[in-house]
Amino acid sequence: MIQEFINYCKDNRNLSENTIQAYKTDLAHFVGWAQNNKKRWSTLQQVDIENYLAGLSKTGHKPATINRHLSAIRSLLTWAHNRSILPQNAARWIRACKIENRMPMPADKESLLKYLASEPTTENARTIHALIAIILDTGCRLQEAIDIELKDIDIKQHSIRIHGKGKKERTVYFTARMMQHCCPVAGLRIGYLLPKTNQYELRNMMYEELRPYGSTHPHAIRHLYATEMLQHGADINAIGKLLGHESVQTTENYARLSNHDTKAQYNMYHL
Repeated sequence: MIQEFINYCKDNRNLSENTIQAYKTDLAHFVGWAQNNKKRWSTLQQVDIENYLAGLSKTGHKPATINRHLSAIRSLLTWAHNRSILPQNAARWIRACKIENRMPMPADKESLLKYLASEPTTENARTIHALIAIILDTGCRLQEAIDIELKDIDIKQHSIRIHGKGKKERTVYFTARMMQHCCPVAGLRIGYLLPKTNQYELRNMMYEELRPYGSTHPHAIRHLYATEMLQHGADINAIGKLLGHESVQTTENYARLSNHDTKAQYNMYHL
């Protein structure tokens, strides 16, 4: 049943490969739990799923992770119930965990620029130089950077066609800085800008490369891109479009962070 559901998601829901993979992983985890507890799909009850989610919480899983598991289970059961495969959707009325709305913290610009000014002497260093330059210039997500094909780059217009979440496309822009750092690695993976395809590997490489400069992560660099745009007067709707946000409310998180930073500067320097 799960494989049929995954095939449906691939063919009909335009979900990203990351979401598909998360569904596979989370549903496989739930199946393992169900088998150990002698639960069957046809007799699954709401309390069973609630017990499973409570178990995730007890073992230290964060609310966002628990909600991701719930989303996978609910999507599967909704699909199965709508097709009369199951008599009921046991996850229908389960509420998601509340998540604290924390403001994202951007990467440190000076540290990143200092790293980019250093001479890359290894393959890993050249790759991470390129990755940082891409995200600094375009604000794209890590997977979006991995997916950039050379044919998507318009050198004359200094623009890139990004294939975002849900296979939605948008245009972002870059500077000579990005090309300087990308040229040594472009095309090493035939047809693509970056030579590496694995998010986990790239994150670990970034942590190691930036350790002497104060480690950060790709999404923090994306945050830096957004807050820099805001602080220099860019329109919030334009920023949301460049970032690929579906809702302006998501972009407003960066506006709150920018205002918070302004207040901190005032408190620090005002006499």
